[in-house]
Amino acid sequence: MSLPTPRDRGTATLVYCLLLAAPFTFGVLAWLGLIIAVLRKGTADEVAASHFRHQLRAFSDDAIVLVVSVVVGWAALAGGIGSALGIAGIPLPFGLDARDLAAWSIGLGVMWLALWLYGFIGLIVGSIRGLLRLARGQAI
Repeated sequence: MSLPTPRDRGTATLVYCLLLAAPFTFGVLAWLGLIIAVLRKGTADEVAASHFRHQLRAFSDDAIVLVVSVVVGWAALAGGIGSALGIAGIPLPFGLDARDLAAWSIGLGVMWLALWLYGFIGLIVGSIRGLLRLARGQAI
């Protein structure tokens, strides 16, 4: 197995750094890293190509978690608003009980937080793990 070339190593390092910074830029830098990884994975040496594939998997895994967490988050918010309206005395549709709705909203809020933390920690840990392996010249 050959060591990655300095150019490929630098590009893979850049993409890992973009992925590490992505949560703090609302994912904008992740999209830039995705584009770079897609463009470079076909021409890179085998070690760097494995890192580009890993970065693409990390992006796609986090995109799935993000979509699910957005749906769960909106459902929690809608339930919270509905329960607040019900507690304020406004009748809720479909015979919903405000307290039951509040309990569901809290549960969905906890689920949203767990999904967000899973995606955030997974992206950070995966990027650091990849950087460490890349620094040693190992495929991932």
